[in-house]
Amino acid sequence: MLLMETGGLNDAEAVGGRQVPLVTGRGLGGGTAINGTWWVQGQRADYDGWAAAGADGWGWDEVAPWVRAVEDHDLGASEHHGAGGPMAISSPPYLHPLGTAFVQAGRDAGWPVSHDLNGEQRVGVGLTWGTVRGGQRFSVVDGYLAPAAARENLVVAIGRRADWVLVEDGRAVGVVCTQAGEARPRPRTAPRRRWSCAPAAR
Repeated sequence: MLLMETGGLNDAEAVGGRQVPLVTGRGLGGGTAINGTWWVQGQRADYDGWAAAGADGWGWDEVAPWVRAVEDHDLGASEHHGAGGPMAISSPPYLHPLGTAFVQAGRDAGWPVSHDLNGEQRVGVGLTWGTVRGGQRFSVVDGYLAPAAARENLVVAIGRRADWVLVEDGRAVGVVCTQAGEARPRPRTAPRRRWSCAPAAR
C-alpha cells in the first residue's frame, strides 16, 4: 500500500478541483464489512489541518490516544499502537509474492519503505495491518455490536438510511432517516441513554 500526505482528501488543490466521493458500506458494520480490512490511522498533517481550520479537538495529539484506545493490536501497546481495545488489529499473516513486488516497485520509484505505516514512518510504501482475528475479518459488528447484543436498551433496525443527526444542547438525541419504501425522511428520536447509528446517506 502506498501512502502520501495530501493536505486533506478533498483539498481543492490536491485533487485538481475535483470532489472525491467516499463510498461507504451499506449494511451492519459499514465499510468494515466489505473493505480490504486495512487498518490505517491516518496522517498527522490531515488531523492538524482540520484543527487549524477550526475543528477544535481534532488535532493529532488530541485524537491519537482515542485511536490507540480502539485497538487490540497483536504487537501489544506502544507509542503508536493500542492493546485491549474493541477492534482486533493483526500483522500481515504472510507475504504474497505480489506484495513483495509492490514494495520493491515503490522502493525502485524512490519511495521510502515503511515497516509500519501506522508508526513513525507513515509516508511511503509498505504492508498494512488488518482488522483480522483468527484468519477471519473482524468488523465493528464483532468489536462493538456483538458484545452489546444482550443489552435491553439495544434495538438493531435495518433498512434505514440516516440523513442527519438531531442535536439538542450539544447532544445527539435522534436521527432523521428514511425507511425503505418511504418517499421522504422523518425523525426518529432516541430514548435517553440510547445511541442511534445508521448507514450514511449517499
